[in-house]
Amino acid sequence: MTRCVLDSLQVGDWLAAVNYYRVESLSPAKIHVQDASGASLTISREIIARECWSADRFEREEKSSRTAIAHKILAAGDKAFTVSFRKKDGSLRKLRGHLRTLNEEHTVLGMVSVIDLDVKDGSPHRMVTFSTVASLILDGVKYFVK
Repeated sequence: MTRCVLDSLQVGDWLAAVNYYRVESLSPAKIHVQDASGASLTISREIIARECWSADRFEREEKSSRTAIAHKILAAGDKAFTVSFRKKDGSLRKLRGHLRTLNEEHTVLGMVSVIDLDVKDGSPHRMVTFSTVASLILDGVKYFVK
């Protein structure tokens, strides 16, 4: 699949890209990252500040209902987030990821399909059950269940 035919690219054309980056190192002017396919890149701090959302960092915390948190996850679009939830064995699990698809059947059943960004081998597809969610980091805010 050709994403962009470079030979015919012209001034005035629009481009779109959605990618997920893991920070590898920091310098005063640049941030060194690795994308989800394993390619290394260096990006200016200005571009990071203007174009990227952090799945890990937040500026404030808010108490919220599970229902409100579920709605925020469903509205996250392509943004990366961190969701913490209780597993069947009672342990707390932290998943950094993004929405996979919105499957109406799953959302009716109280679940959502996500891509786990930390999976290196095997399938990164995971299901998150809303009734087990303890917290969510999204858009610079950490939401936690009241």
